[in-house]
Amino acid sequence: MNRPLSFCTFLSTLVGGQVNVEIPLGVNPEGYLVANVSLPIAGLENVGMEVYIGPVTVIAHSSAAEGSERGQTLIFNTSSSLFQLYDATAVVLRYDHHSYLSIGPESTLTQKSVSVAIIRDDTSEARLVVGSTFDFFESHCLPGSIIRMLNASHPSVSDESNHLDSRIHFGDYTISNVDFRLGCTLNRHLFDAPSPVLQQISRTIELNGGRPRDEPGIWDNCNQSTIAASFLPEIRITVTRNEALWGTIVYYQEDYIDIEDGDICRLRIQVAVLSDDLVLNPLRIPNSNVRISSN
Repeated sequence: MNRPLSFCTFLSTLVGGQVNVEIPLGVNPEGYLVANVSLPIAGLENVGMEVYIGPVTVIAHSSAAEGSERGQTLIFNTSSSLFQLYDATAVVLRYDHHSYLSIGPESTLTQKSVSVAIIRDDTSEARLVVGSTFDFFESHCLPGSIIRMLNASHPSVSDESNHLDSRIHFGDYTISNVDFRLGCTLNRHLFDAPSPVLQQISRTIELNGGRPRDEPGIWDNCNQSTIAASFLPEIRITVTRNEALWGTIVYYQEDYIDIEDGDICRLRIQVAVLSDDLVLNPLRIPNSNVRISSN
């Protein structure tokens, strides 16, 4: 299905330094972006690290002793050479089974390069652009598709003028006056939403034969035919600032429902901790590019 692309960004200034260094990324079966990174402190070489937005530059799974180490060197393979990041913060966890690379505003990678971007080439490949200039980022966006937002650590985020409201549309059902913010998670969810949104989806699936498990968002006796019969509509999130349109993000049924083992459906949305919140992970917006700045 051909769909319009959407793109988002946080801030858009860059000061000096090496720019537009491109590091290839893969996409694993769960949809996470993965970078091949070497971390000598943990004895790791060319390990696939899932990209996330958070403060700690690297969370590494290794048989090495657990601990937090500052001043570490990360080594990336680019298309033509090696790119090294010095003085990074790494946390080594012996018993976790995943390793993570942060591109958050407070991470060493973003702080040292001032800005980074994720440019998606298709559904199976992407690029991490270190020192991404805004002109470079804009050249990979459809005209008029860029959404800007201050990152969570910016001092003016608490200013009422930056407050964002949202309206969530699910077919004929609409929930309004939902506080909108960006967040970061290490799980597979696209976003956290008020519970009535999930209740509407659950009701639709169960009316067509899906049997809910005790764990929310999972149904047995649920397959592609169940989903087709449910006519699950797109989820359209309309975001406003001071009643002016800020942007619209659309998720299709194939974006927010996974079918596993032929007869299990799993929802990629979870209930928000605060009942009136919508917390969206920008790295999980389908068909989107993201740019993050440290200032």
